[in-house]
Amino acid sequence: MRCPADNACRPAAGTSVPASCRPATGPSPSARTLAFLAAACLASTCAPAKEARAGDGPKGEVLVYSATGATTAALPLLGALEKGWPGGAVVVEEWKNLDDLRGLVLSGKGDVWAGHLEAFGRAAARGAGVRLVAVTAWKKFYFVSGPFRGPAGGGEGGPGRAGGRGSGDGAGAAGTPDGPGAGGAGAGEPAGGRNGPDGTGERWPQSPGELAELLAAERLPLYAAPQSGPATGILARIAAMGGPSFDARALPMQQVLLELASGRARAALVPEPGASAALARNPSLRIVGSLEDEHARLAGGPGRLPHAGIAADSAFVKEHPGLVRELQEMMVQSAREFAAMPPAEAVGHLPKTLRDAMGEGVLAESLSRDPIRAVNAADAASEIASFLCLAASELCPGGRLDPGFPADFVLENPPPALGWPNTLDGMDTDPGTQGDSR
Repeated sequence: MRCPADNACRPAAGTSVPASCRPATGPSPSARTLAFLAAACLASTCAPAKEARAGDGPKGEVLVYSATGATTAALPLLGALEKGWPGGAVVVEEWKNLDDLRGLVLSGKGDVWAGHLEAFGRAAARGAGVRLVAVTAWKKFYFVSGPFRGPAGGGEGGPGRAGGRGSGDGAGAAGTPDGPGAGGAGAGEPAGGRNGPDGTGERWPQSPGELAELLAAERLPLYAAPQSGPATGILARIAAMGGPSFDARALPMQQVLLELASGRARAALVPEPGASAALARNPSLRIVGSLEDEHARLAGGPGRLPHAGIAADSAFVKEHPGLVRELQEMMVQSAREFAAMPPAEAVGHLPKTLRDAMGEGVLAESLSRDPIRAVNAADAASEIASFLCLAASELCPGGRLDPGFPADFVLENPPPALGWPNTLDGMDTDPGTQGDSR
């Protein structure tokens, strides 16, 4: 028996839906406020409440903040809500940008937040009571480029075009025959681009390094979104390691998407689902590569970075440790279930407002490049520390987390006797090789 976020509790066979199981009407549709008044439902067909609780909601509900437009970062949390967590009333609201998220965390408004790790880390360094519960977003950022003018024929093995199967060394969309690839020529298009009537042709860069060279030759910037996100810090580290160097300019997501759609921006670095939205709006754009793979090429290790996750207020963790541990378990299980689904099916578990705004086809394309995986924060502690130094370098004087950084920022795992596995071991986020991670 599941209690989906977008629906009233499903009744048992031959019974009607109790009025108290139906979602409450939120006071502000624009905020996509969802209330789950599940007490009566829990007494009949939904999962039983394991612990009494009181949260930050206006009537003592557990108050959860997610992100406008969040997909893989929020899906495991949404799955836990579908499964009946937290066993009582819960209100879900949205933060609008990273400054909003930081303000919420610093002020202690909310019990659980879905958001960016560097935002949580910066808030913790400033004294916020925040504990990182899980990492839920691992491969988000993609280099997107329009064509450059060049010699006819171009190079070999261009990036897959939107709507064409990827081939060659790049992975096409796992399990979807029409997904764009990270490498390999687009179906029906000669490698290197289309030849123009004057003997020159349009060509797309074959790698982030070539993109950097082409942009530099024309003195063009690489736009990066979101404005206060981690992209520019990671790009700077890549350049310091001898990788490509960009004139990176951070802008709000919607502005970058508008610039790409109009053709005023030649290239950008944007997280999913923004990259898929950009390709849908401008068919001349191609995926050149991922930020995570470019970083791994230089630093070693797998092509993933712990970009976002689920955090909880430290007072909520202290008062309701059983609920927080149950949340971890439910998120890990939900992520496995979603990852095993075709992307088009997993999209159905995203909020209807997001599906209507972006289109289910765009979101399914996005999930084909964006792994769905939840990992308990303690199982990824070393990667989290490295990422904070990468994305928020001011936290790491001398290249390591400041000794004064809160030692309890990463929530410890429950005792091993509970049998929860280390879900990071063996994890591979390459969508072309991992059947249950996209």
